[in-house]
Amino acid sequence: MNNKQRIKKFDRENKPFYMVDHEDGIYSLCLSLSFAEGEYKDFGQEAFNQYALKVGEPIPDGRFYTHGCGYEWKTVFQKAFENEEKLEKITFDCEAGGFYCYSNDFDIIEEYGRRFREICINEQEFTELVYKALSEDEQLMEEEMIPFFQK
Repeated sequence: MNNKQRIKKFDRENKPFYMVDHEDGIYSLCLSLSFAEGEYKDFGQEAFNQYALKVGEPIPDGRFYTHGCGYEWKTVFQKAFENEEKLEKITFDCEAGGFYCYSNDFDIIEEYGRRFREICINEQEFTELVYKALSEDEQLMEEEMIPFFQK
C-alpha cells in the first residue's frame, strides 16, 4: 500500500483527524476544530469543559469555549507522548481553531495520529490527560512569569 492509499485509510478510520501529504517530504496530522461538523463538531470538547469546571472557569454557550483551542490540543498531545523519543521528530503549527503537526517521517505521523485518536475517544482517559497537561502547563507558565513581575 502506498502513502496515498495509507492516508485515505487513515482518514477513513481516524475521523475527525486527517493526514496531508505536502508532496515535499513533509506529512501532517490535522484536526480542524473550526470546521468540524456533525458527530465531530465538538470532538474532545467535553474534556476541556471538565477542565474549565475543575479550575472554576466558565463554559460559554455557543461555538467559542474557554478551553480547547489548537494550542491546548498541542499541550495535551505532547503530554500524551512526553516520554517518547520519536516525539522530537514532530513539529507543531497550531492555531486557535486547529491542531496541526508535521514530520518528514510518514510512519511517525500515522502512528501518533492513530494512538492519539484512541486516547481521545476514551472519554475518561482523555479528560484525565487534558487536566494533567493543562494544569502542568499553567503551573509552568506561572513559574516563568514570576521573575517578570518581580522586576
